[in-house]
Amino acid sequence: MNSPHHVHWSSILDLLLELETMETRSEFYERVMEGILRIIPADISASCFVDDHHGPRACATNVHSSIMDDFNNYYRTIWPVEDTSLRSQRQTDYREWENTEYVTDFIRAHRIRRSLISSSRGFSVALHRGATALPFSEREHALMAVLDGHLANLYKWVELGERDPLGSFTRVETSEGSFPLTRRETEVLRLAARRLTGREIAAQLGISPRTVEKHFTNMYEKTGVGNRWSLLRLFFGSGRSN
Repeated sequence: MNSPHHVHWSSILDLLLELETMETRSEFYERVMEGILRIIPADISASCFVDDHHGPRACATNVHSSIMDDFNNYYRTIWPVEDTSLRSQRQTDYREWENTEYVTDFIRAHRIRRSLISSSRGFSVALHRGATALPFSEREHALMAVLDGHLANLYKWVELGERDPLGSFTRVETSEGSFPLTRRETEVLRLAARRLTGREIAAQLGISPRTVEKHFTNMYEKTGVGNRWSLLRLFFGSGRSN
């Protein structure tokens, strides 16, 4: 039986593979919200933001569009979160700004108590929980950390890709650097994270075991690691779990 760790990693890889096929920003935003909520639940809402010269602009949310309009038309101009404090995987407890207009007129009106925010290179995702929900856990922070660079990277390609589609590879960012993986290499990596052997991966993808090993060899050369365990550790922050 797969451990919870492997369920999470497989879900992340499935989401990234799905996002890689998105050709428009609107599709990308919707899939990001749907996919992240499957991995990190949020009882109030999820929102995507892009940065412009006025600050973060909500571009998609799974609540009524009037909430997004309210934020974009006014409340982002008085958002109490300074740019320097909007860090990736930051959990915001809005009791910190209990008496600000932003909280009294907007946050409280929509029953939001906590947000988990991922922000990288102009693209942000915020998950919102109410007062009755548990705080975001350390594990959920870690999952958001894994997604953070990937989402910003894919967003960059989709932003450009509306006139020049994604192409045959995506650059995958890790704490050790940024690496270009082909779509097939990403599929092989996803199946390896599920503990499939080389022969099982070959059967799943309809290719030969020798071709699977060639994909691994290519990924080793691109990343500078020497084995499958190190490859999984590089991309997901931990190796295989028991």
